[in-house]
Amino acid sequence: MSHRPILRTGPLGSPPWETSDPFLFCVHHVDDYPAGNDALGPVASLAGRALGQDFEGRDGWRMYHGRTVPGFPQHPHRGFETVTVVRRGFVDHSDSMGATARYGAGDVQWLTAGSGIQHAEMFPLVERAAGNPLELFQIWLNLPAADKMAAPHFAMFWDGDVEFLLLQGRPIGEPVAQYGPFVMNTRAEVAQAFADYQRTQFGGWPWATHDPVHPRDAGRFARQVDGRVERP
Repeated sequence: MSHRPILRTGPLGSPPWETSDPFLFCVHHVDDYPAGNDALGPVASLAGRALGQDFEGRDGWRMYHGRTVPGFPQHPHRGFETVTVVRRGFVDHSDSMGATARYGAGDVQWLTAGSGIQHAEMFPLVERAAGNPLELFQIWLNLPAADKMAAPHFAMFWDGDVEFLLLQGRPIGEPVAQYGPFVMNTRAEVAQAFADYQRTQFGGWPWATHDPVHPRDAGRFARQVDGRVERP
C-alpha cells in the first residue's frame, strides 16, 4: 500500500486556510506554466503583469514575486519549519547556509528556519518544447517554544523516501525536542526578529542574485552545507 501524498489537481480553495497549532499556514499552488525560455522563465510575454507581485493567475499561472523566473526570491524565516511537497514541476532552493537543491516529482523538503534563515524558492521552467505545470503543497509548522532558536537545517526526502517520512515522523539529522508547548510569537519577539535580521541578515546571502536558479540540465539534487551532494 502506498503512503505517498495524494493531491488534487485543482486549487483547494483560496489560501491561507484557517489552522491550529502546530500548523501556522497552509497553501496549495497550481500553475499551468508555458514552455521555458533560455533563462528558465516563461516563453510567453510578461507585459501587463505586476512583476514582483503577480498573484492574479492570468492565463492560468503566476510569477509570484519573481521577475524573470516565477517563484519566491530571497526572503527570511524564523521560529518555524516549512514542509514542501512538489507533485509536478520543480523548485530550485538556495539558502543563506550555502545549501542548494532542485526537487520535484513527489519529493519533499523539510526546512527548519529556527534561529533564522534566508532562502529562495524559484520555479524553473526546464521544458522548452512543452508546458511546465507546477503543483506544490506547503505547510508551516510552529516550533515549540524551547526550540524556536534551534540551528537552521534542511533535509530532502526524495520520492522513494516519502513513505518513510510519513510513517516515521521526523527523521531529520538533528531533531528538536519533543513537540510542545507551542507559543506564537509576541509582538516583542517579532520586533526582535526583525532587528536581528537587520543586524545579521541571518547569515548573509552568498549568492550573486536574489532569485538564483540552477542549470537546466541539473536534474534533481541537494547540495548540503558541507558540499555533500545527494540525488534520488
